[in-house]
Amino acid sequence: MPTIYRVKIEGDEDIDDVNLPEGVAGVALFNDDQGSLVSQYTALRKNEEWIPIRHPIEESDLTNAGETYESASRKGILWTMTPIVCLDCGEISYKPNLRYKIPYGCLIQILIGLASAVFVYFYFSTKILLAVLIGFQVIITLLLPMIFLGNFIGRVKFADRVKKMDITECATCSSCNFKSVTSLIDKSVSLKNGRKLTVTIGGRS
Repeated sequence: MPTIYRVKIEGDEDIDDVNLPEGVAGVALFNDDQGSLVSQYTALRKNEEWIPIRHPIEESDLTNAGETYESASRKGILWTMTPIVCLDCGEISYKPNLRYKIPYGCLIQILIGLASAVFVYFYFSTKILLAVLIGFQVIITLLLPMIFLGNFIGRVKFADRVKKMDITECATCSSCNFKSVTSLIDKSVSLKNGRKLTVTIGGRS
């Protein structure tokens, strides 16, 4: 469930609003009015274009694009878009991060969990309920490592694509001084151009 941020930059009434992809919740405003900015969203990269996958109808959007989470992951076209802000001029961009899921990763976790439960039940002669709880805990414990391992494998497998999509400088001022929007929650930051940027939480979508 994405967090919706309120982003405000003092002044700059004449600067146009940032145009986010159609269907993405929120838009960042570069003026004295407070605008909304979604914390992150999922997108497909197909035919050199970004296709937003909207929350909470991700499955429907994926189907319309002819994909599933698994197929998009295997092809290296599934990305998480996270907002970053240039600390020099205040330009907000979405940084793409490749999402890669290990094939049969969930099945592997379940099999290891079941094997752990069976081992504990027979080897230590524990009660079956305790063995089941231990097996379930093993599955939960493996969740984050499997995600990190999958992302690592994806970055290695699609290294050229990841490098191509990486944002190395601001499109407006060519600065490399970025900060994630999430790290600026409830803070007031002085930009290099003298204006102040503030980020607050406006809700969840």
